[in-house]
Amino acid sequence: MSRIASLLLLLALSIAPVLCLTAEPQPTTNDDVAAQLKSALDERVKVLSQLVELLTGYYKLGAVDIAQVATAENDFCNALLDSTDEPEKRIALLTKQLDKVSDILKITQGRRQTGQVDVAVLYRAKSLYLDVTIKLLRERGKDRPPTPNATGK
Repeated sequence: MSRIASLLLLLALSIAPVLCLTAEPQPTTNDDVAAQLKSALDERVKVLSQLVELLTGYYKLGAVDIAQVATAENDFCNALLDSTDEPEKRIALLTKQLDKVSDILKITQGRRQTGQVDVAVLYRAKSLYLDVTIKLLRERGKDRPPTPNATGK
């Protein structure tokens, strides 16, 4: 058994320099890096979207804590904002997120009224709602480039 392991080790050591020489990294262009970045950003949005959907469903069933949902929602919101620089699109994304966290807040308020959760959970849900609200208001308040009026001036 040790003789086979020794032979495999010897073989691996003898071909390692050849593999290292033939596997030189290819130079990347700015376009390659930009494409890789866009792909990674899009994948992150997709994964976090699925996570938020899953955790929200679990939260509605009472199976997970609001903190898990809030963390995932916050990460998802930030990923959405990272995915675009277009002000109108950012506002639309944040408006959609505000609707989602509003639903979570309503569920939590209902649970608080029936005694299923304590006030700390309600405060966490309100904090999540306010976080997205603040992001949306900041986005709406950013200076926008002037748009031409009807006369084109």
